[in-house]
Amino acid sequence: MTKTLIPTPELKAIVNSRARLLVVKAFAGTGKTTALTVFAGMRKKARILYLAYNKPIQEEAAKRFPKHVDCFTTHGLAFRDFGSVYQAAGKLGNVRPGDVMAALRLDASTAKSVLDVVNTFIYSPADEISGDHIAPNFIGNPDLVLDRARDLWEAMQSLPGEPGYNERINMPHDGYFKLYALSKPDLSQNYDIVFMDEAQDSNDVCAQFVLGQNCIRVLVGDEHQSIYRYRGSTDALEKAAAMPGAEVFHLTTSYRFGHDVSALATALLAGFKGEALPLHGHGKQKSINPKVNKAEPYTVICRTNAKVFATAAALLGKKTIGFVGGVKNYPFDRLVDVQNLAVAKLGAVRDPFLRQLGSLEALTDYVKHTADLEYGALLGIQKEYGARIPALVAQITEAASKFDVKDCEEKPMVELTTAHRSKGLERRQVELADDFEDFVTEAGHPRELMGDADMEELNLLYVAATRASHALQVNPSIARALSALGQTDFCFPEGTEYSPWVESLMDSKIVVRQELLSLPVARGDDDGMPDLANGIHCGLGDAPSIGALAARESYPRSIRP
Repeated sequence: MTKTLIPTPELKAIVNSRARLLVVKAFAGTGKTTALTVFAGMRKKARILYLAYNKPIQEEAAKRFPKHVDCFTTHGLAFRDFGSVYQAAGKLGNVRPGDVMAALRLDASTAKSVLDVVNTFIYSPADEISGDHIAPNFIGNPDLVLDRARDLWEAMQSLPGEPGYNERINMPHDGYFKLYALSKPDLSQNYDIVFMDEAQDSNDVCAQFVLGQNCIRVLVGDEHQSIYRYRGSTDALEKAAAMPGAEVFHLTTSYRFGHDVSALATALLAGFKGEALPLHGHGKQKSINPKVNKAEPYTVICRTNAKVFATAAALLGKKTIGFVGGVKNYPFDRLVDVQNLAVAKLGAVRDPFLRQLGSLEALTDYVKHTADLEYGALLGIQKEYGARIPALVAQITEAASKFDVKDCEEKPMVELTTAHRSKGLERRQVELADDFEDFVTEAGHPRELMGDADMEELNLLYVAATRASHALQVNPSIARALSALGQTDFCFPEGTEYSPWVESLMDSKIVVRQELLSLPVARGDDDGMPDLANGIHCGLGDAPSIGALAARESYPRSIRP
């Protein structure tokens, strides 16, 4: 029997919009995919394209959307005409500074600068490489770097037998999407509406590609879940919101968790980033368990792969362990290579780049000059675990591999992942590891966030904390952050839900600042489209509606019962 979804005013406003450009800012767990599903369901005659950030999201969306919606990743859209050519030639893959060093005969520092220029160009809407793609803090010969960057881009594009071809240089996935975007495809020939999911993690070339289409465009995402700036991502939501005719909407009600997690998330976002809207928690479990029950399955979310490895090593022989995405997707094989490099067993080193470097000292120097985060983390693990690494990696891989089998009915007692990989997940019990950034000064005050890097670290903490539905064991980073906020005159946004747990973490009362807020409201059905007044029959389950927002005074008050 089909259930009726009683939509919130926020959802009604979105699905009733007649705008050509819609920007939907959705907090964690607030049902942005549901909103798009309902939007599509009310437009059954429209040809709709859904663009996902990655393959798992695309596959899940394909199961949920009606048949008149085509679901692709952005790269998948470009693969048929561009990516497939490089795959057939055996040169589809990532390019590292070490590859550039070998192919163009450059030192590590210059190779890193050249690759940075090409990546910046690939992520940009520009047609050609120029000085605009050199980092502002670059020190060196810009003409040399630009010339070699053009050589590198030519090598990426060249196929075997063509001028500029070099077997060491692959075509990265973002590279063939760049070629696709440069071909100026017109999606309106096949589609009336384009959905762009996770728009906060789009890069400039992808954002311009979607925003430039002559059809209805709906961009959804959460600016506070922007965690891929290091891959060239930029917040397409803000760019779209500033365009003429754009209508901006918000989804603020989560059905994943209750008041405790919503108040915690609101504290982080409002206290450190100045977010003006609260996150509402309407999950079945209103209060969170502050400690995970380790007699039942739980998930540990770490900031780094190094902490994932350390946690796995500590749990060997004590708990069954598994990894989100599978153990093979974590860099443990390269960790063994780094250890073999350290003991001069070059014959056992499988990674061609590490074998080429020839020594741990050369790798250390490479990391120093290129700031390669992945190899830097591996060096840190090697320093701590040393000769135990090969045996530990073998034991961890053996213990976790059985859970990577498709449709495996048995589940691990402890599931391990990083904050980046946890995005999009929902878990009953979550423990946050202690390797996240600290947001408190030595004097015990909340730290001012400086630039994109700090913003992303706060976003990672927010992403990790909002995965939990029933139990959330916070780490020192959150405990210290909330305690520091509690010692200030910080006020929560009006509408924040009361949480004695958050009050205990802050060691102070939750105080809200009342103010006048306005959000979009649902419009009428002047063109005959239903206005959702009686709910939507879409089989998505029951959801309570939120009352209309009213005018508010402008003074702080406690919301404690």
